[in-house]
Amino acid sequence: HQYMLLITRVKTIYAQEIEDCASGKLHSQVALQAIDCIFRAASISKDYTRIKRTLYSSDPSYKIENAMCGKGKFIWLGTHQTVKPTKWKSFALNIDQHAAMFFDQQPCTDLLEELIGKSFGKNGMTSSKAWKSVAPEMKGLEFTTNYGTNSTIHKISGLSEKSARESLFTKDGKNVSVADYFVSLGQKLTQPDLPCLKVGKGNRSVLFPIEKCNLLGNQIVKGANPSDVQALVREAKMPEEMQKRVGKLAKSLKSEMKDFLEDYGLDLDVSKMAKTKAEVIIAPQVDANDGKVQPGEGNVRAFKKVKKAGKEIKTFIVAKIGFGKYGPKKDDFRKFTAVLKKKAKDMGISIKDDLNEEHFKGEIVNILDHDEDFFDQCKGSKVDLAIIILPDTGASDDYAWVKRWAELKFGVMTQCIRNKTFCGKGNSGIDQMTAGNLLMKINHKMNGINMRVTKRGLDPHF
Repeated sequence: HQYMLLITRVKTIYAQEIEDCASGKLHSQVALQAIDCIFRAASISKDYTRIKRTLYSSDPSYKIENAMCGKGKFIWLGTHQTVKPTKWKSFALNIDQHAAMFFDQQPCTDLLEELIGKSFGKNGMTSSKAWKSVAPEMKGLEFTTNYGTNSTIHKISGLSEKSARESLFTKDGKNVSVADYFVSLGQKLTQPDLPCLKVGKGNRSVLFPIEKCNLLGNQIVKGANPSDVQALVREAKMPEEMQKRVGKLAKSLKSEMKDFLEDYGLDLDVSKMAKTKAEVIIAPQVDANDGKVQPGEGNVRAFKKVKKAGKEIKTFIVAKIGFGKYGPKKDDFRKFTAVLKKKAKDMGISIKDDLNEEHFKGEIVNILDHDEDFFDQCKGSKVDLAIIILPDTGASDDYAWVKRWAELKFGVMTQCIRNKTFCGKGNSGIDQMTAGNLLMKINHKMNGINMRVTKRGLDPHF
């Protein structure tokens, strides 16, 4: 493919301006950005993979296989760099380590098995409910097919609700199952009772049998589970190792960037790392309505009673998104609202009627296919707060959609909550402490005050 490239001249930056900025005579953000751009461009190499602003080395020692990550995942240690001015009247290259969880290249059936957490058995049977629970985590991942000569890269938009044997589409005026279609191609499926990967949206979506798909490698894991997070923390908490890796990277960057930097008359000193003094700033004293507390010396229990309650919540509604036919049920809703209303009363926050009991017999409203009409109806019904339940993993797109349409488009205040938080541990309901923390967020959004800094804790300028 050929593309037209349009380059626009924005500004001319003279070497003297950069030199004056480095010597401390001049503070120029433009000069700083120019140096930063030069170093970023110089760091582009075949030995590094750039994902957003982070560089990942092809050196195998930076890829860590950790048993806690599960099958088909690995930790990749990367770095991101920025050029910053320093008090030594020069520029400093700041390199930070970044650890992220990635998927290996693997068959998509292996990925599904790992995410569900159990083997499919001989016939590949597993519940469609389990498919739905992992669909958000697979959404957005890229794959290729392992049949034919087509090497097109596809992006997963979801999983089919039915298996390949039961999923139908129209071909030549007849309904044909995905499994039968592949039989006609001479590609009989060995696991026709598994779901299909969905690409595209609505009526234009295309289904691919999951056993005929291979996941592309080096894709970031969205919504890491607790064991993934634990593995990442374990790798990130080794400062000595991090210092060695950063030093090694700086030296390799210098050798690779040498010719490039010489063109601009720049040099990079990697003989030693810069040292600076750190200052411990004492936290201000806060008034949390149950006494004045110095953080670090006592517990700040703002959820015992807020300093000032915000706007009264006369009506609220609870909805879920990204679950399909599944997700939290009526019993979960009633447990949640009972604890929330009781805790709100204890904290001095006024929460009155929910529309779920009044209009939906206690059922949680299900927002399907990102239907923005829901928030339009909330606005028309003068709903003060919409509590939106999100899946435990892979809900970033849903969260962004909720905030964009509810708060920016229709002006409906929302509070998003994860399914596991909503249902509580073992589906026993939300606990008192979590409810208190949630209510503090809600109170703040309603222009309430949970706690305030005491006069003694304020900076003299204020």
